[in-house]
Amino acid sequence: MLQVAAYCRVSTDKEDQANSFEAQQRYFRDYIERQPDWELQGIYADEGISGTSTRKRVEFNKMLHAAELGQIDLIVIKGGQPFHPRPAAGRDDSI
Repeated sequence: MLQVAAYCRVSTDKEDQANSFEAQQRYFRDYIERQPDWELQGIYADEGISGTSTRKRVEFNKMLHAAELGQIDLIVIKGGQPFHPRPAAGRDDSI
């Protein structure tokens, strides 16, 4: 079983962004739970945080720490391919 996490982020706290933020979390929870070889490790979410730096993204940094500890095998993100926190030989989809 792959331990899978999702990362959600919106850059503002405007109402339409807040709705998107909640929708992202629901989507990822449902998506991960439908995969037969995946186990949801967690959904990490930063709301109203700038995308220019990771320093203030508390949840993002918690997620990376969990990956460093080997607790996460795969991370899914909005609008992109899943990325692997620990690269396998010959892969270029790690962070």
